[in-house]
Amino acid sequence: MTDNDWTIEVPASAPVGTHPAIITRLERMPNTETVYGVKDLIKWVVTITLKDGTDVETDGVTGIDPTPRAKLTRWLAAAGVKLTPGKPLSPESIVGTPVLAVVGEDESGYTQLEELVAAPKA
Repeated sequence: MTDNDWTIEVPASAPVGTHPAIITRLERMPNTETVYGVKDLIKWVVTITLKDGTDVETDGVTGIDPTPRAKLTRWLAAAGVKLTPGKPLSPESIVGTPVLAVVGEDESGYTQLEELVAAPKA
């Protein structure tokens, strides 16, 4: 193999729309620069299975403070979690939870997770 024997591959991405998904992982992003200053954030990664059977991941970010109107609170509710004051929540307890992932497009044309909604009961 020479230095010129390589390719760039664009991975499959989730199409814009609402899709059944599984919460794959939550990653803490401490000291992240935002338009509101330096904040601790959480990256939510979900896996969506496309019609051809390909699994793709997409992600979105929430803050870490579960205020009543926060995106974090909505996404936890979508995962079936109701927070109890004084009772810590392990992110691992959410992994594997089925949800509906609302995928949108950012200003650069890349898809991203915009919202999580509770999956319908079977």
